[in-house]
Amino acid sequence: MTTQQNQQLAAWMVKQGYARAEDVEAALEELLQGQHVQLSHVLLKRGAISPQVHGRVLQKIAQAPFVDLERIRPDPDVIKRLSPQVARECRALPLRHDGTQLVVAFVDPTDNAALRRVSADVGEPVQAAVADEGVLGELIHQHYHGGSGAPPPSMDASADTDAFRFTEDELQAMAADDVARAQDIIDQGPTVILVNMMLMRAIAAGASDIHIEPYENTTIIRFRVDGTLYDWRNIDPRAHSHMVSRIKILAGLDTTERFVPQDGRFNAKEFVRKDMDLRVSTLPTAMGEKVVMRLLDKTGARRPLADLGMTIEQLVTFERMIRRPWGMVILTGPTGSGKTTTLYAGLERIRTVQKNIMTIEDPVEYQLDRVVQVQINERQGRTFPLVLRSALRQDPDIIMVGEIRDEETAELGVRAALTGHLVLTTLHTNDAAGAIPRLVDMGVEPYLVASSVHGVVAQRLVRRVCSHCAQPYEPAHELLVWANLHPDDMEGWKLAHGAGCARCNQTGYLGRVAIYEMMPITDAIRELAVDNAGSTAIRRQAVEDGMALLRDQAARLVADGTTTLDEMVAATAL
Repeated sequence: MTTQQNQQLAAWMVKQGYARAEDVEAALEELLQGQHVQLSHVLLKRGAISPQVHGRVLQKIAQAPFVDLERIRPDPDVIKRLSPQVARECRALPLRHDGTQLVVAFVDPTDNAALRRVSADVGEPVQAAVADEGVLGELIHQHYHGGSGAPPPSMDASADTDAFRFTEDELQAMAADDVARAQDIIDQGPTVILVNMMLMRAIAAGASDIHIEPYENTTIIRFRVDGTLYDWRNIDPRAHSHMVSRIKILAGLDTTERFVPQDGRFNAKEFVRKDMDLRVSTLPTAMGEKVVMRLLDKTGARRPLADLGMTIEQLVTFERMIRRPWGMVILTGPTGSGKTTTLYAGLERIRTVQKNIMTIEDPVEYQLDRVVQVQINERQGRTFPLVLRSALRQDPDIIMVGEIRDEETAELGVRAALTGHLVLTTLHTNDAAGAIPRLVDMGVEPYLVASSVHGVVAQRLVRRVCSHCAQPYEPAHELLVWANLHPDDMEGWKLAHGAGCARCNQTGYLGRVAIYEMMPITDAIRELAVDNAGSTAIRRQAVEDGMALLRDQAARLVADGTTTLDEMVAATAL
Protein backbone atom coordinates (compact mmCIF):
# COMPACT_ATOMS: atom_id res chain seq x y z
CA MET A 1 0.00 0.00 0.00
CA THR A 2 1.13 3.55 -0.64
CA THR A 3 1.81 6.02 2.16
CA GLN A 4 -1.35 7.94 1.32
CA GLN A 5 -3.46 4.77 1.37
CA ASN A 6 -2.06 3.80 4.80
CA GLN A 7 -2.79 7.28 6.13
CA GLN A 8 -6.38 7.07 4.87
CA LEU A 9 -6.71 3.64 6.46
CA ALA A 10 -5.30 5.00 9.73
CA ALA A 11 -7.89 7.77 9.85
CA TRP A 12 -10.67 5.29 9.17
CA MET A 13 -9.51 2.88 11.92
CA VAL A 14 -9.34 5.65 14.51
CA LYS A 15 -12.77 6.94 13.46
CA GLN A 16 -14.27 3.44 13.77
CA GLY A 17 -12.69 2.98 17.17
CA TYR A 18 -10.63 0.01 16.01
CA ALA A 19 -7.31 1.50 17.11
CA ARG A 20 -5.98 4.32 19.27
CA ALA A 21 -4.51 7.36 17.59
CA GLU A 22 -1.17 6.97 19.40
CA ASP A 23 -0.84 3.33 18.28
CA VAL A 24 -1.64 4.27 14.71
CA GLU A 25 0.94 7.08 14.72
CA ALA A 26 3.64 4.71 16.02
CA ALA A 27 2.74 2.15 13.35
CA LEU A 28 2.94 4.78 10.61
CA GLU A 29 6.41 5.72 11.83
CA GLU A 30 7.46 2.07 11.54
CA LEU A 31 6.06 1.94 8.00
CA LEU A 32 8.25 4.88 7.01
CA GLN A 33 11.30 2.78 7.91
CA GLY A 34 10.37 0.44 5.06
CA GLN A 35 10.00 -2.74 7.07
CA HIS A 36 6.34 -3.27 6.17
CA VAL A 37 3.88 -2.13 3.53
CA GLN A 38 0.52 -2.37 5.30
CA LEU A 39 -0.65 -0.60 8.44
CA SER A 40 -2.90 -3.34 9.82
CA HIS A 41 -0.07 -5.89 9.78
CA VAL A 42 2.08 -3.59 11.91
CA LEU A 43 -0.75 -2.96 14.38
CA LEU A 44 -1.46 -6.68 14.69
CA LYS A 45 2.21 -7.46 15.30
CA ARG A 46 2.32 -4.78 18.00
CA GLY A 47 -0.80 -6.19 19.66
CA ALA A 48 -2.62 -2.90 19.09
CA ILE A 49 -5.54 -4.61 17.34
CA SER A 50 -7.12 -8.05 17.64
CA PRO A 51 -7.17 -10.67 14.85
CA GLN A 52 -10.89 -10.00 14.49
CA VAL A 53 -10.29 -6.28 13.88
CA HIS A 54 -7.47 -7.17 11.51
CA GLY A 55 -9.96 -9.28 9.54
CA ARG A 56 -12.39 -6.37 9.28
CA VAL A 57 -9.59 -4.11 8.06
CA LEU A 58 -8.57 -6.63 5.42
CA GLN A 59 -12.21 -6.89 4.41
CA LYS A 60 -12.31 -3.15 3.77
CA ILE A 61 -8.98 -3.05 1.92
CA ALA A 62 -9.72 -6.01 -0.35
CA GLN A 63 -13.40 -5.14 -0.71
CA ALA A 64 -14.05 -8.81 -0.03
CA PRO A 65 -16.96 -10.26 1.98
CA PHE A 66 -16.41 -11.82 5.41
CA VAL A 67 -17.45 -15.49 5.73
CA ASP A 68 -18.26 -17.22 9.01
CA LEU A 69 -16.69 -20.62 8.52
CA GLU A 70 -18.34 -21.92 11.70
CA ARG A 71 -21.70 -21.61 9.96
CA ILE A 72 -20.77 -22.26 6.32
CA ARG A 73 -20.09 -25.77 5.08
CA PRO A 74 -17.58 -25.75 2.15
CA ASP A 75 -18.41 -27.81 -0.93
CA PRO A 76 -16.24 -30.99 -0.83
CA ASP A 77 -16.01 -31.07 -4.63
CA VAL A 78 -14.49 -27.59 -4.90
CA ILE A 79 -12.10 -28.23 -2.00
CA LYS A 80 -10.48 -30.98 -4.08
CA ARG A 81 -9.66 -28.49 -6.83
CA LEU A 82 -6.98 -26.75 -4.74
CA SER A 83 -3.78 -28.63 -3.98
CA PRO A 84 -2.87 -29.19 -0.31
CA GLN A 85 0.45 -27.43 -0.76
CA VAL A 86 -1.09 -24.26 -2.19
CA ALA A 87 -3.86 -24.33 0.43
CA ARG A 88 -1.30 -24.45 3.23
CA GLU A 89 1.14 -21.94 1.82
CA CYS A 90 -1.50 -19.43 0.71
CA ARG A 91 -3.78 -20.06 3.72
CA ALA A 92 -6.76 -20.52 1.45
CA LEU A 93 -9.82 -22.79 1.27
CA PRO A 94 -12.28 -23.07 -1.65
CA LEU A 95 -15.87 -22.72 -0.48
CA ARG A 96 -18.23 -22.93 -3.45
CA HIS A 97 -18.65 -22.16 -7.13
CA ASP A 98 -21.26 -19.46 -7.74
CA GLY A 99 -21.66 -20.34 -11.43
CA THR A 100 -19.14 -17.83 -12.76
CA GLN A 101 -16.14 -18.11 -10.47
CA LEU A 102 -14.75 -19.98 -7.50
CA VAL A 103 -15.21 -18.39 -4.06
CA VAL A 104 -12.11 -18.91 -1.91
CA ALA A 105 -11.62 -17.93 1.74
CA PHE A 106 -8.27 -16.32 2.59
CA VAL A 107 -6.65 -15.22 5.81
CA ASP A 108 -5.25 -12.23 3.90
CA PRO A 109 -7.11 -11.41 0.64
CA THR A 110 -4.74 -8.47 0.06
CA ASP A 111 -1.87 -10.89 -0.62
CA ASN A 112 -1.85 -10.59 -4.40
CA ALA A 113 0.80 -13.25 -4.85
CA ALA A 114 -1.33 -15.76 -2.94
CA LEU A 115 -4.43 -14.92 -4.96
CA ARG A 116 -2.54 -15.31 -8.24
CA ARG A 117 -1.11 -18.65 -7.15
CA VAL A 118 -4.49 -20.01 -6.06
CA SER A 119 -6.09 -18.85 -9.30
CA ALA A 120 -3.36 -20.53 -11.35
CA ASP A 121 -3.66 -23.74 -9.35
CA VAL A 122 -7.43 -24.10 -9.81
CA GLY A 123 -7.27 -22.93 -13.40
CA GLU A 124 -9.73 -20.04 -13.27
CA PRO A 125 -10.25 -16.62 -11.62
CA VAL A 126 -11.28 -16.67 -7.96
CA GLN A 127 -13.45 -14.42 -5.78
CA ALA A 128 -11.65 -13.73 -2.50
CA ALA A 129 -13.41 -13.75 0.85
CA VAL A 130 -12.06 -13.00 4.33
CA ALA A 131 -12.16 -15.63 7.09
CA ASP A 132 -11.01 -15.92 10.68
CA GLU A 133 -7.41 -17.14 10.72
CA GLY A 134 -7.88 -19.70 13.50
CA VAL A 135 -11.02 -21.30 12.07
CA LEU A 136 -9.61 -21.30 8.54
CA GLY A 137 -6.40 -22.96 9.68
CA GLU A 138 -8.33 -25.73 11.44
CA LEU A 139 -10.47 -26.37 8.34
CA ILE A 140 -7.42 -26.50 6.04
CA HIS A 141 -5.86 -29.05 8.37
CA GLN A 142 -9.11 -31.01 8.60
CA HIS A 143 -9.87 -31.18 4.88
CA TYR A 144 -6.36 -31.67 3.54
CA HIS A 145 -4.78 -33.74 6.31
CA GLY A 146 -7.61 -35.96 7.49
CA GLY A 147 -8.21 -34.22 10.79
CA SER A 148 -5.98 -36.66 12.63
CA GLY A 149 -4.73 -34.07 15.07
CA ALA A 150 -1.19 -34.65 13.95
CA PRO A 151 0.75 -31.60 12.80
CA PRO A 152 0.47 -30.92 9.10
CA PRO A 153 3.27 -32.27 6.93
CA SER A 154 6.19 -30.00 6.13
CA MET A 155 5.68 -27.66 3.23
CA ASP A 156 8.70 -28.83 1.25
CA ALA A 157 9.06 -29.02 -2.49
CA SER A 158 7.97 -32.65 -2.64
CA ALA A 159 4.51 -31.88 -1.27
CA ASP A 160 2.07 -31.56 -4.14
CA THR A 161 -1.40 -32.42 -5.34
CA ASP A 162 -2.59 -35.98 -5.00
CA ALA A 163 -2.91 -36.06 -8.76
CA PHE A 164 0.81 -35.99 -9.34
CA ARG A 165 2.47 -36.62 -6.00
CA PHE A 166 5.49 -38.86 -6.51
CA THR A 167 5.93 -41.75 -4.12
CA GLU A 168 9.26 -42.20 -2.42
CA ASP A 169 9.78 -45.37 -4.47
CA GLU A 170 9.24 -43.44 -7.69
CA LEU A 171 11.58 -40.66 -6.62
CA GLN A 172 14.27 -43.15 -5.66
CA ALA A 173 13.96 -44.80 -9.06
CA MET A 174 14.38 -41.40 -10.68
CA ALA A 175 17.36 -40.49 -8.54
CA ALA A 176 18.99 -43.86 -9.24
CA ASP A 177 18.43 -43.38 -12.95
CA ASP A 178 16.57 -46.67 -13.18
CA VAL A 179 15.83 -46.30 -16.88
CA ALA A 180 13.08 -48.91 -17.20
CA ARG A 181 11.29 -47.83 -14.03
CA ALA A 182 11.68 -44.13 -14.74
CA GLN A 183 10.35 -44.52 -18.28
CA ASP A 184 7.25 -46.22 -16.90
CA ILE A 185 6.78 -43.28 -14.57
CA ILE A 186 7.13 -40.85 -17.44
CA ASP A 187 4.75 -42.75 -19.70
CA GLN A 188 2.01 -43.55 -17.22
CA GLY A 189 2.57 -41.88 -13.89
CA PRO A 190 2.54 -38.45 -12.25
CA THR A 191 5.05 -36.93 -14.68
CA VAL A 192 2.53 -36.92 -17.51
CA ILE A 193 -0.16 -35.53 -15.23
CA LEU A 194 2.16 -32.82 -13.95
CA VAL A 195 3.20 -31.67 -17.43
CA ASN A 196 -0.39 -31.75 -18.70
CA MET A 197 -1.65 -29.77 -15.72
CA MET A 198 1.17 -27.26 -16.07
CA LEU A 199 0.30 -26.64 -19.71
CA MET A 200 -3.42 -26.32 -19.01
CA ARG A 201 -2.87 -23.92 -16.11
CA ALA A 202 -0.47 -21.78 -18.15
CA ILE A 203 -2.85 -21.55 -21.10
CA ALA A 204 -5.79 -20.77 -18.80
CA ALA A 205 -3.79 -17.99 -17.14
CA GLY A 206 -2.92 -16.43 -20.50
CA ALA A 207 0.80 -17.02 -19.99
CA SER A 208 3.24 -16.20 -22.77
CA ASP A 209 6.08 -18.32 -21.35
CA ILE A 210 6.67 -21.21 -18.95
CA HIS A 211 10.00 -21.39 -17.10
CA ILE A 212 11.21 -24.63 -15.48
CA GLU A 213 14.24 -23.75 -13.38
CA PRO A 214 16.36 -26.36 -11.54
CA TYR A 215 18.04 -25.49 -8.24
CA GLU A 216 19.86 -27.54 -5.63
CA ASN A 217 16.88 -28.29 -3.40
CA THR A 218 13.89 -27.67 -5.65
CA THR A 219 12.68 -27.05 -9.17
CA ILE A 220 10.57 -23.93 -9.65
CA ILE A 221 7.94 -23.62 -12.36
CA ARG A 222 7.04 -20.05 -13.29
CA PHE A 223 4.55 -18.44 -15.67
CA ARG A 224 4.99 -15.12 -17.46
CA VAL A 225 1.66 -13.29 -17.67
CA ASP A 226 1.41 -9.80 -19.20
CA GLY A 227 5.19 -9.55 -19.16
CA THR A 228 5.60 -10.44 -15.46
CA LEU A 229 6.89 -13.73 -14.04
CA TYR A 230 5.32 -15.37 -11.01
CA ASP A 231 5.77 -18.76 -9.34
CA TRP A 232 3.27 -21.51 -10.05
CA ARG A 233 4.71 -24.53 -8.25
CA ASN A 234 7.80 -26.13 -6.72
CA ILE A 235 8.55 -29.79 -7.41
CA ASP A 236 11.03 -32.28 -5.98
CA PRO A 237 14.40 -31.89 -7.79
CA ARG A 238 14.64 -35.67 -8.20
CA ALA A 239 11.71 -35.52 -10.62
CA HIS A 240 13.17 -32.68 -12.66
CA SER A 241 15.05 -34.64 -15.33
CA HIS A 242 12.06 -36.87 -16.02
CA MET A 243 9.73 -33.92 -16.38
CA VAL A 244 12.21 -32.48 -18.88
CA SER A 245 12.31 -35.82 -20.70
CA ARG A 246 8.53 -35.77 -21.04
CA ILE A 247 8.68 -32.29 -22.56
CA LYS A 248 11.47 -33.37 -24.91
CA ILE A 249 9.35 -36.28 -26.12
CA LEU A 250 6.48 -33.91 -26.89
CA ALA A 251 8.81 -31.51 -28.71
CA GLY A 252 10.64 -34.20 -30.67
CA LEU A 253 14.00 -33.59 -28.99
CA ASP A 254 16.78 -36.00 -28.08
CA THR A 255 16.04 -37.26 -24.55
CA THR A 256 19.53 -38.74 -24.17
CA GLU A 257 21.32 -35.44 -24.82
CA ARG A 258 21.50 -33.41 -21.62
CA PHE A 259 24.60 -31.29 -22.19
CA VAL A 260 23.76 -29.45 -25.43
CA PRO A 261 21.03 -26.80 -25.86
CA GLN A 262 18.08 -27.96 -27.95
CA ASP A 263 15.11 -26.30 -29.60
CA GLY A 264 11.81 -27.79 -30.68
CA ARG A 265 8.07 -27.23 -30.75
CA PHE A 266 4.72 -29.03 -30.47
CA ASN A 267 1.01 -28.25 -30.63
CA ALA A 268 -1.20 -27.95 -27.56
CA LYS A 269 -4.37 -29.42 -29.10
CA GLU A 270 -3.74 -32.55 -27.06
CA PHE A 271 -4.28 -30.54 -23.87
CA VAL A 272 -6.72 -27.79 -24.78
CA ARG A 273 -9.15 -27.20 -27.59
CA LYS A 274 -7.08 -24.40 -28.98
CA ASP A 275 -4.69 -24.13 -31.90
CA MET A 276 -1.61 -23.14 -29.96
CA ASP A 277 2.04 -23.97 -30.61
CA LEU A 278 4.62 -24.30 -27.86
CA ARG A 279 8.21 -23.46 -28.72
CA VAL A 280 10.63 -25.33 -26.45
CA SER A 281 14.18 -24.31 -25.57
CA THR A 282 16.45 -26.31 -23.26
CA LEU A 283 19.67 -25.02 -21.69
CA PRO A 284 22.13 -27.09 -19.60
CA THR A 285 22.90 -25.45 -16.24
CA ALA A 286 24.92 -26.45 -13.18
CA MET A 287 21.81 -27.97 -11.57
CA GLY A 288 20.25 -29.53 -14.64
CA GLU A 289 18.49 -28.46 -17.80
CA LYS A 290 16.45 -25.29 -17.70
CA VAL A 291 13.43 -25.33 -19.99
CA VAL A 292 11.58 -22.32 -21.37
CA MET A 293 8.41 -22.81 -23.39
CA ARG A 294 6.97 -19.96 -25.44
CA LEU A 295 3.20 -20.25 -25.91
CA LEU A 296 2.21 -19.07 -29.36
CA ASP A 297 -1.49 -18.56 -29.93
CA LYS A 298 -1.90 -18.86 -33.70
CA THR A 299 -4.78 -16.40 -33.61
CA GLY A 300 -2.84 -13.88 -31.58
CA ALA A 301 -0.74 -12.63 -34.49
CA ARG A 302 -3.79 -11.96 -36.64
CA ARG A 303 -4.93 -8.93 -34.74
CA PRO A 304 -5.80 -6.04 -37.00
CA LEU A 305 -3.58 -2.99 -36.93
CA ALA A 306 -6.39 -0.88 -35.50
CA ASP A 307 -6.45 -3.05 -32.35
CA LEU A 308 -2.76 -2.72 -31.48
CA GLY A 309 -2.89 0.71 -29.83
CA MET A 310 -1.90 3.09 -32.63
CA THR A 311 -3.54 6.48 -32.77
CA ILE A 312 -5.40 7.39 -35.95
CA GLU A 313 -2.46 9.52 -37.06
CA GLN A 314 0.02 6.72 -36.36
CA LEU A 315 -2.14 4.18 -38.18
CA VAL A 316 -2.26 6.38 -41.29
CA THR A 317 1.50 6.96 -41.11
CA PHE A 318 2.30 3.27 -40.71
CA GLU A 319 0.04 2.29 -43.60
CA ARG A 320 1.79 4.79 -45.82
CA MET A 321 5.12 3.19 -44.88
CA ILE A 322 4.14 -0.40 -45.59
CA ARG A 323 2.19 0.34 -48.78
CA ARG A 324 5.25 1.72 -50.55
CA PRO A 325 6.29 -0.55 -53.42
CA TRP A 326 9.91 -0.54 -52.28
CA GLY A 327 12.12 0.58 -49.42
CA MET A 328 12.77 -0.52 -45.87
CA VAL A 329 10.55 -0.17 -42.78
CA ILE A 330 12.23 -0.92 -39.45
CA LEU A 331 10.62 -1.82 -36.13
CA THR A 332 12.73 -1.34 -33.01
CA GLY A 333 12.28 -2.35 -29.42
CA PRO A 334 13.49 -4.88 -26.84
CA THR A 335 12.64 -8.57 -26.90
CA GLY A 336 9.01 -9.15 -26.02
CA SER A 337 7.81 -5.68 -27.01
CA GLY A 338 5.39 -6.95 -29.66
CA LYS A 339 7.41 -6.23 -32.80
CA THR A 340 6.50 -9.56 -34.42
CA THR A 341 2.80 -9.03 -33.79
CA THR A 342 2.98 -5.58 -35.39
CA LEU A 343 4.88 -6.94 -38.40
CA TYR A 344 2.37 -9.75 -38.91
CA ALA A 345 -0.52 -7.31 -38.58
CA GLY A 346 1.15 -5.16 -41.23
CA LEU A 347 1.60 -8.16 -43.54
CA GLU A 348 -2.06 -9.10 -43.09
CA ARG A 349 -3.01 -5.56 -44.06
CA ILE A 350 -1.07 -5.50 -47.32
CA ARG A 351 -1.33 -9.18 -48.27
CA THR A 352 -3.02 -9.86 -51.62
CA VAL A 353 -2.97 -12.71 -54.09
CA GLN A 354 -1.03 -10.45 -56.48
CA LYS A 355 1.91 -10.20 -54.05
CA ASN A 356 4.66 -12.73 -53.41
CA ILE A 357 5.42 -12.36 -49.70
CA MET A 358 8.29 -14.14 -47.99
CA THR A 359 9.45 -14.11 -44.37
CA ILE A 360 12.83 -15.08 -42.92
CA GLU A 361 12.53 -15.73 -39.20
CA ASP A 362 14.35 -17.27 -36.25
CA PRO A 363 12.13 -19.04 -35.44
CA VAL A 364 8.86 -18.93 -37.37
CA GLU A 365 6.39 -18.04 -34.64
CA TYR A 366 3.07 -17.98 -36.49
CA GLN A 367 1.86 -19.58 -39.70
CA LEU A 368 0.38 -17.15 -42.25
CA ASP A 369 -1.73 -18.15 -45.24
CA ARG A 370 -0.25 -17.44 -48.69
CA VAL A 371 3.04 -16.34 -47.13
CA VAL A 372 6.23 -18.33 -47.74
CA GLN A 373 8.02 -18.61 -44.39
CA VAL A 374 11.60 -19.78 -43.95
CA GLN A 375 13.14 -20.63 -40.59
CA ILE A 376 16.77 -19.87 -39.85
CA ASN A 377 18.96 -22.75 -38.68
CA GLU A 378 22.55 -21.67 -38.23
CA ARG A 379 23.71 -25.16 -37.29
CA GLN A 380 22.67 -26.32 -40.72
CA GLY A 381 24.19 -23.26 -42.35
CA ARG A 382 20.81 -21.64 -42.99
CA THR A 383 21.76 -18.13 -41.89
CA PHE A 384 19.98 -14.83 -42.44
CA PRO A 385 22.39 -13.67 -45.21
CA LEU A 386 22.26 -17.02 -47.04
CA VAL A 387 18.46 -17.26 -46.94
CA LEU A 388 18.03 -13.59 -47.86
CA ARG A 389 20.23 -14.05 -50.93
CA SER A 390 18.18 -17.06 -51.97
CA ALA A 391 14.89 -15.28 -51.25
CA LEU A 392 15.84 -12.45 -53.59
CA ARG A 393 16.04 -15.02 -56.40
CA GLN A 394 12.46 -16.16 -55.67
CA ASP A 395 10.83 -13.11 -57.28
CA PRO A 396 9.53 -11.58 -54.01
CA ASP A 397 7.51 -8.39 -53.75
CA ILE A 398 7.68 -8.13 -49.97
CA ILE A 399 10.31 -9.63 -47.67
CA MET A 400 10.10 -9.71 -43.89
CA VAL A 401 13.48 -10.23 -42.24
CA GLY A 402 12.96 -11.22 -38.63
CA GLU A 403 15.99 -9.34 -37.33
CA ILE A 404 19.04 -7.54 -38.69
CA ARG A 405 21.88 -8.94 -36.62
CA ASP A 406 25.03 -8.38 -38.63
CA GLU A 407 26.67 -6.28 -41.32
CA GLU A 408 25.98 -8.74 -44.13
CA THR A 409 22.26 -8.97 -43.41
CA ALA A 410 22.02 -5.19 -43.08
CA GLU A 411 23.82 -4.65 -46.40
CA LEU A 412 21.66 -7.20 -48.23
CA GLY A 413 18.45 -5.80 -46.74
CA VAL A 414 19.31 -2.24 -47.77
CA ARG A 415 20.23 -3.28 -51.30
CA ALA A 416 17.04 -5.32 -51.61
CA ALA A 417 15.06 -2.22 -50.57
CA LEU A 418 16.83 -0.19 -53.25
CA THR A 419 16.14 -2.73 -56.01
CA GLY A 420 12.37 -2.68 -55.93
CA HIS A 421 11.46 -4.76 -52.87
CA LEU A 422 9.60 -3.75 -49.74
CA VAL A 423 11.65 -4.96 -46.77
CA LEU A 424 10.11 -5.15 -43.28
CA THR A 425 12.53 -5.90 -40.48
CA THR A 426 13.45 -5.35 -36.82
CA LEU A 427 16.45 -3.87 -35.08
CA HIS A 428 17.43 -3.59 -31.43
CA THR A 429 17.67 0.11 -30.53
CA ASN A 430 16.22 2.16 -27.68
CA ASP A 431 14.16 4.47 -29.87
CA ALA A 432 13.27 5.17 -33.48
CA ALA A 433 16.02 7.74 -34.01
CA GLY A 434 18.71 5.27 -33.00
CA ALA A 435 18.00 2.94 -35.94
CA ILE A 436 19.73 5.15 -38.52
CA PRO A 437 23.12 5.43 -36.73
CA ARG A 438 22.86 1.75 -35.80
CA LEU A 439 22.75 0.69 -39.45
CA VAL A 440 25.70 2.95 -40.18
CA ASP A 441 27.61 1.42 -37.24
CA MET A 442 26.94 -2.02 -38.75
CA GLY A 443 28.82 -0.97 -41.88
CA VAL A 444 26.10 0.31 -44.24
CA GLU A 445 27.06 3.49 -46.07
CA PRO A 446 25.12 6.52 -44.78
CA TYR A 447 23.88 7.49 -48.24
CA LEU A 448 22.46 3.97 -48.74
CA VAL A 449 20.64 4.16 -45.42
CA ALA A 450 19.22 7.56 -46.32
CA SER A 451 18.04 6.31 -49.70
CA SER A 452 16.53 2.99 -48.62
CA VAL A 453 14.82 3.52 -45.23
CA HIS A 454 11.32 5.00 -45.48
CA GLY A 455 10.30 4.78 -41.86
CA VAL A 456 11.25 3.59 -38.37
CA VAL A 457 8.80 2.54 -35.67
CA ALA A 458 9.77 2.06 -32.02
CA GLN A 459 7.37 0.29 -29.69
CA ARG A 460 6.87 -0.92 -26.14
CA LEU A 461 4.11 -2.78 -24.30
CA VAL A 462 2.41 -1.42 -21.20
CA ARG A 463 -0.09 -3.22 -19.03
CA ARG A 464 -3.72 -2.12 -19.06
CA VAL A 465 -5.45 -1.21 -15.83
CA CYS A 466 -8.06 -3.87 -15.09
CA SER A 467 -11.43 -2.33 -15.95
CA HIS A 468 -13.20 -4.52 -13.39
CA CYS A 469 -11.37 -3.11 -10.36
CA ALA A 470 -10.10 0.26 -11.63
CA GLN A 471 -10.32 3.12 -9.18
CA PRO A 472 -8.91 6.67 -8.96
CA TYR A 473 -5.66 7.18 -7.10
CA GLU A 474 -3.09 9.80 -6.19
CA PRO A 475 0.46 8.89 -7.23
CA ALA A 476 3.25 9.07 -4.70
CA HIS A 477 5.48 12.13 -4.88
CA GLU A 478 8.53 9.95 -5.49
CA LEU A 479 6.89 8.48 -8.60
CA LEU A 480 6.12 11.95 -9.96
CA VAL A 481 9.75 12.91 -9.48
CA TRP A 482 10.88 9.74 -11.23
CA ALA A 483 8.49 10.40 -14.10
CA ASN A 484 9.66 14.03 -14.30
CA LEU A 485 6.11 15.29 -13.86
CA HIS A 486 4.63 18.15 -11.86
CA PRO A 487 1.03 18.05 -10.58
CA ASP A 488 0.31 21.06 -12.80
CA ASP A 489 1.28 18.96 -15.83
CA MET A 490 -1.45 16.47 -14.94
CA GLU A 491 -4.43 18.78 -14.81
CA GLY A 492 -7.46 16.97 -16.24
CA TRP A 493 -5.81 13.54 -16.09
CA LYS A 494 -8.05 10.70 -14.98
CA LEU A 495 -5.52 8.60 -13.10
CA ALA A 496 -6.58 5.07 -12.32
CA HIS A 497 -5.07 1.87 -11.00
CA GLY A 498 -6.43 -1.59 -10.35
CA ALA A 499 -7.23 -2.52 -6.77
CA GLY A 500 -6.96 -6.20 -7.67
CA CYS A 501 -9.81 -8.62 -8.33
CA ALA A 502 -10.51 -12.14 -9.52
CA ARG A 503 -10.57 -11.12 -13.17
CA CYS A 504 -6.98 -9.85 -13.10
CA ASN A 505 -5.67 -12.40 -10.56
CA GLN A 506 -5.27 -9.56 -8.04
CA THR A 507 -2.58 -7.83 -10.12
CA GLY A 508 -4.61 -4.72 -10.99
CA TYR A 509 -3.72 -5.21 -14.66
CA LEU A 510 -5.47 -7.14 -17.41
CA GLY A 511 -3.90 -7.36 -20.85
CA ARG A 512 -1.38 -5.08 -22.56
CA VAL A 513 -1.42 -2.35 -25.17
CA ALA A 514 1.38 -1.12 -27.41
CA ILE A 515 2.75 2.41 -27.51
CA TYR A 516 4.50 3.60 -30.65
CA GLU A 517 7.06 6.13 -31.81
CA MET A 518 6.47 6.65 -35.55
CA MET A 519 9.33 8.28 -37.51
CA PRO A 520 8.80 8.72 -41.26
CA ILE A 521 12.07 9.58 -43.01
CA THR A 522 11.70 13.16 -44.20
CA ASP A 523 14.10 15.04 -46.45
CA ALA A 524 15.58 16.76 -43.40
CA ILE A 525 16.26 13.43 -41.68
CA ARG A 526 17.80 12.05 -44.89
CA GLU A 527 20.24 14.96 -44.95
CA LEU A 528 21.18 14.24 -41.35
CA ALA A 529 21.65 10.55 -42.18
CA VAL A 530 23.95 11.37 -45.12
CA ASP A 531 25.97 13.63 -42.79
CA ASN A 532 26.25 10.69 -40.34
CA ALA A 533 24.43 12.60 -37.60
CA GLY A 534 23.83 11.02 -34.20
CA SER A 535 20.52 9.84 -32.76
CA THR A 536 20.05 13.01 -30.69
CA ALA A 537 20.07 15.27 -33.75
CA ILE A 538 17.81 12.89 -35.67
CA ARG A 539 15.35 12.67 -32.75
CA ARG A 540 15.24 16.47 -32.46
CA GLN A 541 14.49 16.81 -36.17
CA ALA A 542 11.83 14.05 -36.03
CA VAL A 543 10.05 15.84 -33.19
CA GLU A 544 10.13 19.07 -35.21
CA ASP A 545 8.59 17.08 -38.09
CA GLY A 546 5.73 16.04 -35.81
CA MET A 547 6.84 12.74 -34.25
CA ALA A 548 5.34 11.93 -30.85
CA LEU A 549 7.80 10.23 -28.50
CA LEU A 550 7.13 6.97 -26.65
CA ARG A 551 6.82 8.96 -23.45
CA ASP A 552 4.12 11.15 -25.04
CA GLN A 553 2.12 8.10 -26.05
CA ALA A 554 2.47 6.52 -22.61
CA ALA A 555 1.41 9.78 -20.96
CA ARG A 556 -1.70 9.82 -23.14
CA LEU A 557 -2.67 6.38 -21.85
CA VAL A 558 -1.96 7.38 -18.25
CA ALA A 559 -4.09 10.50 -18.63
CA ASP A 560 -7.17 8.55 -19.74
CA GLY A 561 -6.72 5.79 -17.13
CA THR A 562 -5.66 3.05 -19.56
CA THR A 563 -2.35 2.42 -17.75
CA THR A 564 -0.47 3.71 -14.72
CA LEU A 565 2.46 5.99 -14.06
CA ASP A 566 4.44 2.96 -12.90
CA GLU A 567 4.03 1.35 -16.32
CA MET A 568 4.88 4.60 -18.07
CA VAL A 569 8.14 4.89 -16.15
CA ALA A 570 9.01 1.20 -16.68
CA ALA A 571 8.36 1.35 -20.42
CA THR A 572 9.91 4.68 -21.35
CA ALA A 573 12.88 5.07 -19.00
CA LEU A 574 15.90 5.06 -21.33
